[in-house]
Amino acid sequence: MQPHWTWALAALGITVSAGAAFYRLNQVSVRPQPLTSRRSDLNYTAVPTLFVPGWLGSGRSYNSMIAAFQNHNAATKVMTIIVGPTGKIHTSGHLSRIANNPLIQVIFANSLAGYRTHGKELATILRFLQVHEGLTEYHLVAHSWGGNAMLNVLFSEANQTLPILKKARLAWRASQRGRGQHRVAADRLTPVPRPTICGPFETA
Repeated sequence: MQPHWTWALAALGITVSAGAAFYRLNQVSVRPQPLTSRRSDLNYTAVPTLFVPGWLGSGRSYNSMIAAFQNHNAATKVMTIIVGPTGKIHTSGHLSRIANNPLIQVIFANSLAGYRTHGKELATILRFLQVHEGLTEYHLVAHSWGGNAMLNVLFSEANQTLPILKKARLAWRASQRGRGQHRVAADRLTPVPRPTICGPFETA
């Protein structure tokens, strides 16, 4: 084999290996952590909150936020849902009837897909949770592209038979310079300079 072909194959092997490692790294999510106490300033519910990342998002999109919620006994993660490159759903964990502000982390393996594709995948996720986990209603936290994908679900005919969205908070950059963030709660747009520990949960 010619030397230049040997180098080319070696470079290809390194690229593939690096890509595979990056793919696996993007799917790493924070581990579930049960509540160690209940805060007097929060109301706890069994209605789960779905965390949906934006374009090019990964498990790292919400890992620090979910970890903060758990560390401050504001919520506990109960499920991770990974949508594979072909749209197949892989889940770990289960919903329960315990009022512990349960969190469900959604990860798209193909984070480059359009919001319409992710919208169809989110509808599939909701249907799965409805059939296999008994989901009837949920809250939502979505960033940027993920919010657009969710809006496609909410304004589709399929949404009429899906679980009911009770509350949603959509976050994005306030400007191209990234000055602050905003969140949408019901029909109100409220500027939020940084996430609060109570997050999407009801205060007592």
